Amino acid sequence: MSTRLEEAQRYVDNAKRILNLSQWEIKVKDYPSAEDAYADIEPHDQLWHAKLRLSEDFFKEPAVEQRKIIAHELLHLHYAGVERLVNSTESVMGTAAYDLYSKVWDIEIERAADALSGPVGGLLPIPKFKGTK
Repeated sequence: MSTRLEEAQRYVDNAKRILNLSQWEIKVKDYPSAEDAYADIEPHDQLWHAKLRLSEDFFKEPAVEQRKIIAHELLHLHYAGVERLVNSTESVMGTAAYDLYSKVWDIEIERAADALSGPVGGLLPIPKFKGTK
């Protein structure tokens, strides 16, 4: 019998093929995601590896929302290279300029992932994790 985490791993393995992320090795983890987040994703700086963390609250969300949340997090992998570039510019830009630049980047990349997570999520099947509404 499989656990929710194993089901989530199989779901993400299928989703990454659909979303053209097959080169990524994505490990689904159940340790806490960022504060006030249902999930977050942490790509490795040099390898095609990422950790997708799912909070306990993620599994309390309706399946349609879970699909959107996973799509949102996986979309971030398409921008991982630009994220690395943004995060490496502080020494060149100086702290004041970097703080503004990185804050705007963070807001806009979240807006983009959020705006696309609905239509992109629609390409994915509805998840059926244990204990989901």
